[in-house]
Amino acid sequence: MTLPVRHHRAYGLCIRSEIEVPFAAEAPRGKPDLTIRTAAALPALEESSHGRGGWRFAPDRVLLDVDGVARYLVRNRGREIVVAPSNGTDDQVGAFLCGPVLGACLQQRGYLTLHASAVETEAGAVLFAGPRGIGKSTLLAALLDRGYRMLADDVSAIVVRAGGRPEVLGAFPHVRLWADVLDRLRWNGQARALAEVRGARRKWWLPVERFREAPLAVRAVCVLSAHDRDSIEMRPAPVSTAFASLVRHTYRPRLVRALGLERPRFRMVEAVVRRARVVLVRRPPEAFRLDALADRIVEFLEETPDTRGWPASPSESPRPSAPIGR
Repeated sequence: MTLPVRHHRAYGLCIRSEIEVPFAAEAPRGKPDLTIRTAAALPALEESSHGRGGWRFAPDRVLLDVDGVARYLVRNRGREIVVAPSNGTDDQVGAFLCGPVLGACLQQRGYLTLHASAVETEAGAVLFAGPRGIGKSTLLAALLDRGYRMLADDVSAIVVRAGGRPEVLGAFPHVRLWADVLDRLRWNGQARALAEVRGARRKWWLPVERFREAPLAVRAVCVLSAHDRDSIEMRPAPVSTAFASLVRHTYRPRLVRALGLERPRFRMVEAVVRRARVVLVRRPPEAFRLDALADRIVEFLEETPDTRGWPASPSESPRPSAPIGR
């Protein structure tokens, strides 16, 4: 049986797929950068090492086994993904494909992948990095409500251009949020259940119209963390702290080590630290004040670039954001 072929675009890649890539934008036919196909079964990885949560690594291949959903094989330097569905629904298979599997693909292709969301500003892209649950997606959603355009949610892929300029790539025009955040933002009417999240709390996918697909130079990275004070603090990170923070918040660092990509990662992190500002943002630990944090971030984003020490781009002048209604 011949499966229908779909054409999508995400992270700057032209994708040819035999299964739906549920959160990627549709694209016209063209020479694919990434091919996704299905198979009845996947071969075992010889000379592989185990990772957590169903991961297995080989020098040129990555296998993810999601019990009851599907098995995914990423190979050929991130140019091919093979999916062997088991009992998972289409939403479940697609959710893992668009999350950890595509993240592994981007790493195989040599991109710097940060556990970060990203927005477009007049001076360039600003990323919000931090551990799981710190509020990256929630803050992104609040900034969308304030007129900014998103580039990525949760996983930001960075390429370093000629001359050492880091650029973040547009990902998917969707954001992933917990149900209580939907209530606070009044976004409930657009939500689609995310099948990959298991347990009492569920996350939801929401389509976003304010989305920039084209790559954009990285101008700042805000590293989010919680502290035991009832205040929001922002301060520039020293160079050594900035470097360590970006290495710490690399997406799935165990995979980086397994693929032998630590040296390229260090070089790309160095390029980001040289050309962008890294700011440490600390917020209260529980039920953080979303509006107050978003307002502080907006103040930071809207300050004159020269007064904040933004690095000038050698070949690009700042362009204003063009928000569109949700």
